[in-house]
This record gives sequence, C-alpha cells and structure tokens, in this order.
Amino acid sequence: MHDDPDLVTTMIEFLYTGEYKPDRMKRYVHAHQHIAMHTLGIKKDIPALCAYTTRMVLEQIRGYCPNPDFLRILRWAYEQELDKEFRMREKVLDELDFRAGTFLDPDELSRPLVDLMQDNRSFCKDMLLRYLTTARRLNPGLSRENVVEVDEPG
Repeated sequence: MHDDPDLVTTMIEFLYTGEYKPDRMKRYVHAHQHIAMHTLGIKKDIPALCAYTTRMVLEQIRGYCPNPDFLRILRWAYEQELDKEFRMREKVLDELDFRAGTFLDPDELSRPLVDLMQDNRSFCKDMLLRYLTTARRLNPGLSRENVVEVDEPG
C-alpha cells in the first residue's frame, strides 16, 4: 500500500524545514491532516514529526475549535494508530475533561461519545481507566473495608 503523495510531500517539507503548512481549509480539517501526518511519522519512524503533529493538534483544539469539530478530532484520534510516546490521545482526552467540566453541553456530548464507545474499544477502555483513576484520586481513603454492604431488597 502506498502513502498519500500529498502527505509524503508534506513530510519532505517537514524534514527540510522542521515544519509544514496545513492546507487552507476549515480548521478541523487541519487537525485531521496533523493526525494523518502523525500516523505517517510513526510509520516512517520520525519522532520529531510525531512531536510536531501532537503540538499542532493541541494548539488547534485549545484555540478556537467549536465543540462539533472537537468531537470529530476526538474520533479521528481514535481511528488512527498513534504513537503512545507522544500521548496524543491522552492529551485530547484532557481537553475533553476540560470541555465537559466547563462549556460542553451534556446533550451535545453524550450521543457522539456513546457512538465512539460503541465503535472503538480503545476509547471505551481509556474512558473507563480515566474514570477509575479520577474516582480513586477523589476518594483516596476508599478501600474494601470502608464499603458498606447493602442487602438487596427481597
């Protein structure tokens, strides 16, 4: 299978200049291009490209990025094989935590997240681990000895 010639051209631009110019399209499309470039950086073993693309995605989602576009970026991040060293998925999930706690409408959030959980086991696992880690951090004294058994109504 051959790599997309536009991505390869962009990769060569990066190798010569240390950066690349995203196509002049809607902002969320840029994030998709950065994620595609990240995947190419993994495939071609170019850690500097992976670091650069991670930074570019984070700049986009932390800048002006409407919620529907952010949710698309989240889905794209889980549809690609991403390098664990650069923790792009983790950083995108951090942004999801921030948005969910501040200005992301639960109605706007629930359907796309449920769909992504059904479609992608990695996302489901990451969300569960994040929930359990947060629960443990918020309740450090919680142990089996502290849990009160409740009889089922009979």
